[in-house]
Amino acid sequence: MIDACNDNASPRRVGASRQTNRDTVWSVMTGRPHEGVPSIVMHDVREIETWILRLLSAPVCVPGKTRVELELLSRELHAPITFALPDHTRFSFIDFPLHLPLELLGVDSCIKVLVLIILEQKIVLQSRDNNALSMSVLAFVTMIYPLEYMFPIIPLLPTCMSCSEQLLLAPTPYIIGVPASFLRYKNQFQ
Repeated sequence: MIDACNDNASPRRVGASRQTNRDTVWSVMTGRPHEGVPSIVMHDVREIETWILRLLSAPVCVPGKTRVELELLSRELHAPITFALPDHTRFSFIDFPLHLPLELLGVDSCIKVLVLIILEQKIVLQSRDNNALSMSVLAFVTMIYPLEYMFPIIPLLPTCMSCSEQLLLAPTPYIIGVPASFLRYKNQFQ
């Protein structure tokens, strides 16, 4: 929006020969002095400030009930931007099976892995089935909803990648899936 206003107030549009930095919408919005700024630029700045003030003064949405729609362009050109909170009773949308780790590892092992994730431990999962492995890693991360895992997640660490075993020495917690052949090919790794 600021870029569009900046282009709209450019010197080519208003008949000036060249534009200085102090005459742009961006320069005014970032705190440069306002004196000597063309009225068209100040008009756009006031309009942007009004939009921001209206957005900030909008009441907080009730999850699943209300939303704020911001219409920057006409509906024919662009759909409005929607700000809303999701219904607190639903899970986030996922496109992989959550039940897969439960089927493959059993309930007890899954609970142990979930506890390790919440305790921010380093976790390496290994399997011969690469698809099931990567889906299970993603499912474990989703199972801690409404919490979010903020550390590295690598669903499938490739064996062929040079020095990929060095990622296992990272000082941060992580969840990494490795193929069954990974440690056999990386035999120099201790």
